[in-house]
Amino acid sequence: MAAARPANAKPQGVLAKADLQLGIRAFLQWDPNLRAKSEHELENARECLLFCRQFFVEDRTRSVALAQAILFLTILQNSLNYPEDELVDVPWTADYYDKNAEIQALQEKVKECVALKSKAGLERKIDEVESAALFIASAMGAIGSGIPQAAHLQGSAVCLDDLYVHLEFRFANLET
Repeated sequence: MAAARPANAKPQGVLAKADLQLGIRAFLQWDPNLRAKSEHELENARECLLFCRQFFVEDRTRSVALAQAILFLTILQNSLNYPEDELVDVPWTADYYDKNAEIQALQEKVKECVALKSKAGLERKIDEVESAALFIASAMGAIGSGIPQAAHLQGSAVCLDDLYVHLEFRFANLET
């Protein structure tokens, strides 16, 4: 698996304050009770995206989508928990992208993942990934493409769906 880029790596872009405000407003219009869900659903989505990125290190498009979706969901969660903090422009980097990474089938990556060796652990991760994918997909279904983060959030939901299918396959074929 790829190692994260060093902290001093140059940013690849910036999530603009105005764009972040639009996205946050859209999420709050979609679900006015999102603050209550930030402890579980939003955090689960963010954690699943963090887990998911190790499986797409050789894919620049997916790495960028995951990096920006993770950053946006983190900022969204922080703005819900700390509304007094002002938003700022935020630089981002696709920190797990590695153009030199070996291209490998996703099922092989799933098989090699240490965190997915036990049937119970795999079953728990399947539930978490499914829940995260549904959360992001339902948000994007309601919000649509009217926010600057839409493409990256939709791309991250596709990554989660792809991973979910491979986790289910692995679970069905795991020797106990």
